[in-house]
Amino acid sequence: LVRHGYDIGAHTATHANLGQLPPADVQRELVQNLRAITAAAPGTTIHSMALPLGVYPADHGLASAGSWDGTPYRFGGVLLVGANPAVSPITAALDPTAIPRIRSGRNPVAFDSTYWLDWFDANPGARYTSDGDPKHVSFPHAVADQLSPHWASTAQSY
Repeated sequence: LVRHGYDIGAHTATHANLGQLPPADVQRELVQNLRAITAAAPGTTIHSMALPLGVYPADHGLASAGSWDGTPYRFGGVLLVGANPAVSPITAALDPTAIPRIRSGRNPVAFDSTYWLDWFDANPGARYTSDGDPKHVSFPHAVADQLSPHWASTAQSY
């Protein structure tokens, strides 16, 4: 996956319910997972993590940053369990510590990809598409008022 340009995310070492663990164990779960990933794919940088079961640790900040056994971690994004699509990453409404996501599946229920792919097919104005160029972000001109100031210097409308 790394050789093909995919971003690899963390998810914990044992799929533990982070809400039931003390802070040190939360950090251990994340660091052990990072160590396993980097052992399998040396040099990989992990930018995000998906919360097991969608449950935050008691200290929500530990889902984004911490350290254990001398190894620090910091994630730019924390993904929820999966139920609905995220807002466009260029909008001011995006909370990088609580990114919604949809799950892959064939069930026509509101948390599976089949439901959402059909919904977006029926509501094309709700979609956003990356042009694949990491040097800028592209977005529909009609939503320019939603652009986060963070992206102003690299934004290009279509």
